[in-house]
Order: sequence, then C-alpha cells, then structure tokens
Amino acid sequence: MVPMRDGVKLATDVFRPDAPGRFPVLVTRGPYGKDSYVNNPDHSIWFFPKHGYVVLSQDCRARFESEGDNYNPLFQEVQDGYDTVEWAARQPWSNGRVGTTGQSYLGATQYTLATSNPLPPHLQVMAPVSASADFHESWAYHTGGAMEWGWMVPYAIFKGRNTLARAGHEKLLSLMDEYVLPADNFAQPLTDQWYRHLPLADWIDRLKETAPYFREYLDNEADGPYWSQINLLRHAEGITLPMFHVSSWYDIFLEGALNAYQAIRDRGGSELAKRNQRLLIGPWAHIRPYTAPTSVDTGDIDFGPEARIELHQYLLRWFDYWLKDIDTGVM
Repeated sequence: MVPMRDGVKLATDVFRPDAPGRFPVLVTRGPYGKDSYVNNPDHSIWFFPKHGYVVLSQDCRARFESEGDNYNPLFQEVQDGYDTVEWAARQPWSNGRVGTTGQSYLGATQYTLATSNPLPPHLQVMAPVSASADFHESWAYHTGGAMEWGWMVPYAIFKGRNTLARAGHEKLLSLMDEYVLPADNFAQPLTDQWYRHLPLADWIDRLKETAPYFREYLDNEADGPYWSQINLLRHAEGITLPMFHVSSWYDIFLEGALNAYQAIRDRGGSELAKRNQRLLIGPWAHIRPYTAPTSVDTGDIDFGPEARIELHQYLLRWFDYWLKDIDTGVM
C-alpha cells in the first residue's frame, strides 16, 4: 500500500526484475482493477521487468483494493500520481529514475499528472497511449459543447459498479442493469428508453451514489476554470520532460495525442521538452496499438496484418534511451 499525502493508501503491485540491484521504475495507474487486462495490455507489466525495469501497477483512489471514498476521476490523479512517483523513487529497489506508461484512462492519469506544477522531481519521461488531454472537449463534452451522452452515462455506470459494490448498495447495482443493454462491451450501451430519457438533469439524482461527480460535469458545461485544472494544453508551459504520445486514426481520443504533442513542442517549459516530443499514430481503433492482430474495429476498412506493431518494443527503446542512457536510435 502506497501512502498519499493525506494518509490514504493506494493498493499497488510491484513487479521487479529477477536480479539484485536498483532499477528505473515505470508507474501505471488505473481505475479498472490492477489485476484486470486493461491494466496489463498484452502483458506489459510483465514485459518490462524482464528488460530491467521495476513496474508499479496501482489502483486509483477509491477503486478496488485502494483506500479512499468519493471517487473523483481525473481530478484526483494529479496529486496521487505525483505522490506515487516520488514514493517509487525512494524505494530500495529504485535508482531514482521514474517514467510512466499506460493506455486509455491509464494514459489520462499521465496527462493529468503532467499538469502538476511543479512536476515530480524524479519523473523523467512519459508515454501516454490512447488518451485524452483535454477532458472538456474530448471526454465529457464534444467540440461545440454537446455532452457526450452516449459515452458519459454508460461509462459512469460501468465504473460506478465498483463504487456501489464498495458501499454495499446491492439494490442500486441491480438497478444499473435496467439502464443498459446486455453486452460484452467495455461499457454497455443504454437501452433506447434511457437514451431518450428527459430531463438530462434527472441523471444527477439517478447516479448520485453511482457517480457523484456527474453533477459537477453537468454544472460545468462551459470550458472554464473547472476543466482547465486538468487540461494539459493549458499547462504546456510547465512541462519540462520528453513524452512519447501514441494514438490511432480511429481513436475516440486522437485529438489528445495530436494536441498534446503540438502544444508541448510549441510552448513546453524547457528546450528538452520542446525538442523531445515524439508521436506515433497508426490505422487502429482505441487501445488497439497493443492488441489488434489487424486493424479491427475500423468499420469496413481493414489494413491487414501489416498494421500490427509491437508497441512494447517501441516503448522499450523509448524508456531505455531516457531512463538507461542507451542509444537505441529512437531519437
């Protein structure tokens, strides 16, 4: 359990190389359960220890095995990410050089951490994959101000199941099943009846136990100070480290990688940051850089098996260069 500055402890698995000594550390933080596939895409947390890295896989605050009440997605990740990085740097198996990695929300925990001012002193490099960097424009609201209803409510229900289970709300858990279609999807879609349900503000009451933060999302329709807190694009001047941004042409969060890459190149807080942003985009869908044997989930278009990449190898070269001072040709 890793202690945060307020005393809350976050459940964290530590994967170490099978060798004595001190090693660079990679931190990955997510809300889906540190033992889930989403936290370990294509066995990534087992891959890096074989190549001389300690990997920390952590449950976010108020999720699964971590302590904490009042899950507040994204906003809570700034301080908790900072504290986790600095804790990792102090451990006897760490050489004090820390990087971050992860996809989707596990990439978002990196982009939100990057808004910290100052950044954690021991954080040297990042590699966010398939993540948003502007959580008003490409998370809660779509460009132009329309709420991402088809995404936000099912996703709130999906993540809220753990919140309800932690609180022992069995009846509310059953009620969630009435709102969504039976499916194997990551976030089950709402039934047609509930997609059409009005007024929209009624969901504030319906989700008050499941997703208490939902009220704040609806109360902050405008892209103002509330969202600016965690908008990397408005904190680019404080970013002083290299970042490897990975996304997909068919990713719902494509703009995150494109805009973050450009913002730091243009306005980063150091020449090191401005000159050492890298961007990789391929013909995949969301999170598929890790997993797709071909370009599945891209509609009628199939780019064939050559669209598959070994993302681990790209990331390994990136981290070896910045955390081990090995000239891997990545720069």
